[in-house]
Amino acid sequence: MRFLPLLIAILSSVALSGPGTYRSVWITHVSPADLQALQAEGFDIESYRDSRARIYADAQDEMRLEQMGFLPIPDETCFYEAAYPSLAAVNDTLEAIVARHPGICRLENIGSSHGGRPIYAVVVSDNIGQEEVEPEFRLISAIHGDEKASAMVALNFLRNLADNADTSPMCEYIVETAETWVIPILNPDGYVSNSRYNGNSVDLNRNLSYHWQSGGGYGSGPFSEPETRALRDITMKNWPAQTGFENPFCASMSLHGGEACFNYVWNYSSAAVPDTALIVDMANDYAALCQVPGFWVTEGWAWYVITGDVNDWSYGEYGGIDHTIEVHLNKQYSDWPTLAAQHYMALLDFYVNSTYGFWGTVTNSYGNPLDANIQITRRDGSDSEPMRFCRTDITMGDYAKPALPGTYDVTATVAGFAPKTVSNVQLGPSERVEVSFVFDPDGVEGGHSGVLQPLSLTASANPFSASVVLNCTTSLEGRLTIYDITGHSVFAAGIPAGGAAITWNGTTEDGTPMPSGVYIARLTDGSGIVSARLVRQN
Repeated sequence: MRFLPLLIAILSSVALSGPGTYRSVWITHVSPADLQALQAEGFDIESYRDSRARIYADAQDEMRLEQMGFLPIPDETCFYEAAYPSLAAVNDTLEAIVARHPGICRLENIGSSHGGRPIYAVVVSDNIGQEEVEPEFRLISAIHGDEKASAMVALNFLRNLADNADTSPMCEYIVETAETWVIPILNPDGYVSNSRYNGNSVDLNRNLSYHWQSGGGYGSGPFSEPETRALRDITMKNWPAQTGFENPFCASMSLHGGEACFNYVWNYSSAAVPDTALIVDMANDYAALCQVPGFWVTEGWAWYVITGDVNDWSYGEYGGIDHTIEVHLNKQYSDWPTLAAQHYMALLDFYVNSTYGFWGTVTNSYGNPLDANIQITRRDGSDSEPMRFCRTDITMGDYAKPALPGTYDVTATVAGFAPKTVSNVQLGPSERVEVSFVFDPDGVEGGHSGVLQPLSLTASANPFSASVVLNCTTSLEGRLTIYDITGHSVFAAGIPAGGAAITWNGTTEDGTPMPSGVYIARLTDGSGIVSARLVRQN
């Protein structure tokens, strides 16, 4: 049924909404120059096509549009009240999926919204309790809370991936080969209030750091909002230094609603995209498999320019390929089960194909993982074409980079060492080729003289009851973190250069006693990571 009668829907904008109450409106006869002027005035553009722009506006915004000579017309599709699951129902579904498949699924609370609501991710992998050398994928949706159809597409993908891991060769391959993070509702406040914005009236998909700009509802600064910080913090630990990547997702999808298209980088500029051939191939494959009528493909900036979005941040700051999928013209399409099915095979195919390319590890001669930048260059005779860099996961020192068949050079760069290159590596169709690197600490340059002493971590009196002493040896300033068996941090301490002995009395930092069980202590100082297994017996 219609949320508002059509007669009311076409009444004046002021009568329908007050300051701070937003809705989507269309304006017509909008030139590209007009669109730029609207963005400069701080209007939040949702879509632009065929000289029509959809704008997320409150009453004051609509009056400003009228003063500029435009007639705001409410988007009727946004007033359709379909039967969508509540936030609680979605979260219950996530818990049920994990309970059905505890061997391959893990529920992660990655942070809280501005309004204090938890943000959940489900991680899917074959050995869910341990970190492995494997590509990491990400799927997010409902970063705009009123785009509820996107959340259903993500939830359907997650459920089918987990349920079919033993029966579908494609699902089994993804589960065994990769680690996939699915975040169905990144903006729980907006999902509950049926708003594009979070609880702080910020457009989260304009709040990330890559070419962030002030204005509109873009936030007080990059990552000003807890939701975008949650996304950042599961990816990297040190920002703005852009180091310490724990999950440098090599291939991701960001699902939206309000159009039916595949949008790829760049969104901020017409600057050249290093991975154009690969990205266009991905886009065309998705469009061929997607069953939504009228689905089309565009480069972001050619559609309309935005800044501070998830796609550009992923690709710009750590080289992760990230695409926007606009799942349907209607943000809250009524037949969302059919819509979810129309996208399922295209999503599955994307993640399978994203495993093909290069992978490897970067370690020092002691076997410790290193924080490295990987540059892959495609060779064509005497010419070469560099692809976008990617980063290693500091937990295992591994990286993954999707690539098309061809001949490549692979270079690893680590701070304090001379770069290393493996040349003329052949990559065939549907292949995963390993190129790994070992850096000798004897070759340390700049900032440190001599040889870095081996990073080490040992535990005295382990298993323990009351307390355990952790002997940490480092070359640089480091950090010791203790995790429970679910992967949650329960204790952390800074370690000075040279090392220290740290006593852990089996409690969290606020003094809460931890139960008997297995814990993992992890020490890092920038040159690598070492771990120790702790057993508490009360």
